[in-house]
Amino acid sequence: MTNTREEQMIIANEILSQLGQHFTVMTGAKNLLALNSGLQFSLPGRIGKSGINSVRIVLNSMDTYDVTFYHIAGVNVREVAQHEGIYNDMLKNTFETETGLFTSL
Repeated sequence: MTNTREEQMIIANEILSQLGQHFTVMTGAKNLLALNSGLQFSLPGRIGKSGINSVRIVLNSMDTYDVTFYHIAGVNVREVAQHEGIYNDMLKNTFETETGLFTSL
């Protein structure tokens, strides 16, 4: 099912609010993109040993999130880690564990 642009923005903004009020400031997240049922953004530089620099968070049919971490270099895209069935209260911890970046003070 394809969501309307308004529904896409509502989902993306909800994910962003669940990541925390100061998420973009604390992590340097940029290039935020509302997806059909989620949010994608890039991170500055290469984070951690695996070089994570892009994250995609998608709301699935079970009303939980699928979170995928990528390393993108030019046209080369490498999936670093994927977590399925993440509840909203686990979203921050999953992000912080994979990237080592804190989402709030």
